[in-house]
Amino acid sequence: MTPTYDNVFVTQVERKTTTASGIILTGEVESGLKPAKILAVGPDCNISNVGDVCYVKWGDTAPITEQGVQGAVVSEKLILAFTV
Repeated sequence: MTPTYDNVFVTQVERKTTTASGIILTGEVESGLKPAKILAVGPDCNISNVGDVCYVKWGDTAPITEQGVQGAVVSEKLILAFTV
């Protein structure tokens, strides 16, 4: 799949529940933002790359299944943050 314009195809990834030092995180506030891995980018994308992990508001996405992979197409403008 190749998204058009500045769209990206993302799939949801699990949030980490422990820190690098082994501290278990609990009581996380559900904000509607969930991490996503970018699987494909459109030709007009400026900041997104395949393999990047970012945060998107899943309510603003267009769900799609491509070759058995459940994900969503979202405009690059709706990506709120990238992980480091």
